[in-house]
Amino acid sequence: MFNIFQQPWALLAVSFVLLVVVYIMRTSYPEKQKWWHLLIPVLVIVLAFGLDHLVKTDREKVKDALENIITATMDKDIEAIDRLIAEDYKDRHHPSKPFIMTTCRIVVKRHNIKSITMTYHNIVIEGKEANTEIIVRLRMDTSSTTMLTPEYNYAKVKLTLKKKPDETWVIKSTELVEVNKTPVNWKRAY
Repeated sequence: MFNIFQQPWALLAVSFVLLVVVYIMRTSYPEKQKWWHLLIPVLVIVLAFGLDHLVKTDREKVKDALENIITATMDKDIEAIDRLIAEDYKDRHHPSKPFIMTTCRIVVKRHNIKSITMTYHNIVIEGKEANTEIIVRLRMDTSSTTMLTPEYNYAKVKLTLKKKPDETWVIKSTELVEVNKTPVNWKRAY
């Protein structure tokens, strides 16, 4: 579905059409030329980018939540991770939020991650729930305790996020799909 707040290009096309219409009107009726006629397409362009900048869509909020969890993981900020996980969290391996938080603590403590880059994301929003699939590149510190780990790893993760009443998005469940193109699950991950 098309979202005017997410894609300013439609309003830019409208402004181009308006510019053509204004030009035709100015050349057809030179006696009715006004300087402010040329401002109409400019105002539509400003409106397009203003709406894109000022209005934050659910897709942008979900992407921000994903980037926040990546940043918190790189910074080893367990409290920030805790805030981004829903209270009713549940997946196949973790029956509740305390279990996933224990896993997070183990992974963050065991692996020295230099950087995490989201290389792919697919976000599908249905009401107050978003299903995402992301692929991240993890750059590991090879001098850490995981000496057999290669410097670069790729992980594919499926996440379900839910919208809280305050319009923020939190992670409701995760499924680790593969690491370095090898199918894995949470039990094999750490």
